[in-house]
Amino acid sequence: MARTLTALPLIAALSFAGVSAASADTFSPSGAVTTFEGTVDFVPGTPLVCDFSLTITNNGSGDADVTSAVSSGGWWCSSLVFNNLPWNIDVVAPAFPPGAAATQLRIAGVQTNFPFACGPGDLIVNWDAGPAATITFPTGSTINPGGCGIAGVLQQTSGPALTITN
Repeated sequence: MARTLTALPLIAALSFAGVSAASADTFSPSGAVTTFEGTVDFVPGTPLVCDFSLTITNNGSGDADVTSAVSSGGWWCSSLVFNNLPWNIDVVAPAFPPGAAATQLRIAGVQTNFPFACGPGDLIVNWDAGPAATITFPTGSTINPGGCGIAGVLQQTSGPALTITN
């Protein structure tokens, strides 16, 4: 009985903080492959305005990854090379209540190697489920180490509508 009473404050504190073994990020539909495209400002030294495309793949186990990242729109933009794929995606906000629609995501391990190395590092992006879902890289987003800036909006151009919850 004493052990149960001792554990109750810890359990209550964890549940109040939104920590729960039962709550996990969900990405649906299972197996979905979705492409997002748009114009992005890259600042790997000299600012570049590039067309950018991300492909997100839901691996079917509730997780999703960026499986392709391609920049185009001129020699410099086309020369940006993105490495360290796949980049895992996690829900950052909201943290509570469990099952709430995502508004902010973390893309982990982002790395580029032109004109110099940036990353691997995490990017926090804003998510809007749409219709026509969007991923927004807020002004001031930076791939560290290396300090490469990225800002812009990508809009879903193919694949099923994604539902992302915490």
